[in-house]
Amino acid sequence: MRRMSNASLNYFGLNAASLVCYTVAFLVFYAQFICYWHLLDPLFPKKKGYNISGRIEPEGEVKQQIIICAHHDAAYVFQILARFPKLYFPLMASGVLLLLIGFLVSLAASILCLFDIHLPSWVALVLISCGVFELPFLFFTTNQVVPGAGDNMIAVAIAGETGKLFSEAKRTGVNPLKHTRLILASFDAEEAGIRGAQAFVKQHREELQKTRTCVLNMDTIYRLRDLNFFDADLNSTVWLSKEMAQECVDIARALGYSAKVSHMSPGDGSTDAAAFGQANIEATNLSAMSFNVKDYSQGFVYHTANDISRHVEPEAVEAALKVIREYILIKDKSTRGI
Repeated sequence: MRRMSNASLNYFGLNAASLVCYTVAFLVFYAQFICYWHLLDPLFPKKKGYNISGRIEPEGEVKQQIIICAHHDAAYVFQILARFPKLYFPLMASGVLLLLIGFLVSLAASILCLFDIHLPSWVALVLISCGVFELPFLFFTTNQVVPGAGDNMIAVAIAGETGKLFSEAKRTGVNPLKHTRLILASFDAEEAGIRGAQAFVKQHREELQKTRTCVLNMDTIYRLRDLNFFDADLNSTVWLSKEMAQECVDIARALGYSAKVSHMSPGDGSTDAAAFGQANIEATNLSAMSFNVKDYSQGFVYHTANDISRHVEPEAVEAALKVIREYILIKDKSTRGI
């Protein structure tokens, strides 16, 4: 009897080879796209990225530092999200699910073969036919770079305006920062797996861990009604500061804005806040975009050619600035009795 387990390798009775291929494919997918490990980096040419940062020193002794940051690189257009937004989540989920099912079928077939039990040939034929659901991954992006107004140029602008606000106050002789060092940063290569932020953390790890550090990152700012702060990031594999996220939510609500604690769900990706969370540095991410799967059917401008300034609500920008300013002042005030 012909031995079958999955896909074309299984169709020809190569159960062990199929299991190995599925295992490698699944591990690569998990490592590269879920955990953002640099597993495949040796296969690609190196490119230099540039992080930008500056700092404003307090009037007195430094007892803590707050980093306000964003990323300045932009993504390539996501083909399906731009053309078929209603199909984006179902197609992505189907491709990943097929990979998982293929692995499990190959594993089962390989084990059953040890007892001289073989799966019927139609199982392999069905999996081969379902391979069509993997095709969208071949055309996932284009060579067109998105304008990146909401993701993430507006966040870079907000970080710059925050720095300007506190530096101008200091220049006039009224430094509002008594014991808090303020660091403004913009990272490169966020869209390439948060590599810029990870490089920043690696370079400044000793300083970041020596001085109490809080990181308020910003990413994807579009609508005021979607204002939220993360307590988990990187496909929910990295914990951020729930306390800091809740503190920012409380500040937003005190200012009259609706806000909530949220997280980056599996499959949604990551923000640069995760790079600090990985190093056990207190961090959260400010976003003003819904990450609810149901909203994908409405169409996103995020990661499309329509990511232009008219889709960024001025009210969302104003709210972000006010929350950040208030957060910095409140945190600095808390150091004065220390």
